Amino acid sequence: MKIDAASDNTTGIYANDYLLASDSGTSGGCTLTRAASVDSANHSITLTAADGPSTGLTKAFSGQGYLFDLGAAPAFTLFGVDSSNTLVSYDLLQRSSSNTMPVAEGIVQIKALYGVDTDGDGVIDTWTLPTGDWALDKLTTNAAAASAAYGKIKAVRVAVVAQSLLPERTPPTGASGPGIDPGYQGAKSLTLFGDLDVSLQVAVATKEQFRYKVYDTTVPVRGAFISKFY
Repeated sequence: MKIDAASDNTTGIYANDYLLASDSGTSGGCTLTRAASVDSANHSITLTAADGPSTGLTKAFSGQGYLFDLGAAPAFTLFGVDSSNTLVSYDLLQRSSSNTMPVAEGIVQIKALYGVDTDGDGVIDTWTLPTGDWALDKLTTNAAAASAAYGKIKAVRVAVVAQSLLPERTPPTGASGPGIDPGYQGAKSLTLFGDLDVSLQVAVATKEQFRYKVYDTTVPVRGAFISKFY
C-alpha cells in the first residue's frame, strides 16, 4: 500500500522510519505508520502492513494533510517512581517491552508543571499543575480541545527528589559536639517550586535519617511553535 501521491517530497525519509500523518481537513485525524520502502524518484512510500492502516493513507485522509518523519526509533515515554524508590520509564509504544525499565535508584518523587501560553504570543504566561483541563486523561483524548491545549504548552518544569541510599546516624534532640552537624535539623518535608505561587508548590514528606537533593529544571518543548502553522 502506498501513501497518497499528494506527498510530493520524500527527502530524508528512509525505510523503517516511523511516520505521523495528520489530516488538515475537518476530521483532524492522525495516524502513526511505518515506511517499508521509499521511492524517491516517484515521491511514494510503501507502508508496512503490520504498522500502517489497511487502506494506506490515500483513503484515510483528505489528500491535503501533513506528513512528519519521526525517525527509526521515536520515543514516547512515561516516567514515574515505583514503590522501591526507583525512577522508571515505560515505552508507551511498547516496541521492545511492555514492562517498566529502571532509570535511577534513590528517587522518591518526581513532579512537573506546564508552562502555558494563554494569549498565543509564544511567551509563557503562567505555570499550571497537570490537573483539571491539563490532566493526562484530558490531554490524551481524541478531541479538538486536547489539541488546542497541547499547542499552548511551551515548556515543562520538572522537579526530581533524590534520597541518599544509606541512612545517617540520627543525633538526639539538642545534641552538640564532635561529629554532630549543627545544621542538621531532621527536616520533615521539602517544598518543590518554592519560587512560585503557593497553589503550585508541592510538599514532599522526608525521613530525618536520610539526606535529600532536589533537581529542578525547565525543558522547552521542541517545535512548540509548530502549532502556528499546522
